[in-house]
Amino acid sequence: MGDRFSTYFYEIYLMSDLLAYLSIKSETIDETVVKGSRFIAHAKPTTDKQSAENYIKRISTKYRDATHNCFAYKIGQGDIADFRFSDDGEPGGTAGRPIFQAIEGNELSNLTVVVTRYFGGTKLGTGGLIRAYGGAAHAALNKAKKITFYPKVSLQLQFSFQQTNPVHQLIDKYHAEILESRFGEETKYKIKLNSSDESSFKDELTHLTAGGIKFV
Repeated sequence: MGDRFSTYFYEIYLMSDLLAYLSIKSETIDETVVKGSRFIAHAKPTTDKQSAENYIKRISTKYRDATHNCFAYKIGQGDIADFRFSDDGEPGGTAGRPIFQAIEGNELSNLTVVVTRYFGGTKLGTGGLIRAYGGAAHAALNKAKKITFYPKVSLQLQFSFQQTNPVHQLIDKYHAEILESRFGEETKYKIKLNSSDESSFKDELTHLTAGGIKFV
C-alpha cells in the first residue's frame, strides 16, 4: 500500500466520460393504449453495453408472448457514445429509432428503453407506429426522475492526528468516500468525490486545518 500512496498522491479517475451526464434515477414503467394496441415502456439506467443487453433480454423474456419488444439504448456521451436500436419485426424505422430519438430528445445517456407492443387488431400505419413508439418512450422518460451523474476525482490527503475531525467533517459534508487509509506519524487518506466539488473541498479543508492539510 505504501508504494501506491507514494506514487499516486494525486490521481484523477473519470467515470464513464469526461463530462457530467443526465440519466434517470431508477427503472420506470408506463403503459399507453393506441387504437386497441397496448404499448408498455420500460426505462432503466444502464452504465454499459452488457447491462443494456441483459435488460433487453429480461424484458423480452418477461413479455415473450407480446407481438413486438422494440428497444433503444445509449451508453456514454458525445462521439464515443455506444448506441443501438431495434424494430423487432415492425416496419423499418417505425419503432427503434423513435425510441432512440426520445432518449436523445431528453438529452439522456446511460439508459435503455424497451417498448413492448400487444397488437390490438388495428394497423397504425408508418406514421402511427412512429408516434406510438416514440410517445410511449417519451411518457416513460417524462415520468422518470432525472438525475445528473458527475465524474469522480480521487485525492490523497496527508494530515496530522489533530486534524482528523475537520477532515472527517468535510468528507461527510461533501459525501466523499474513503478508499484507503494509512496511519503513522501522519495520516494518509485516499478519497473519492465529485469532480465539481474538488476546488471548494480543497479550499475549505485548507481553511479548517489552517493550512495543515497536504495535497501531495
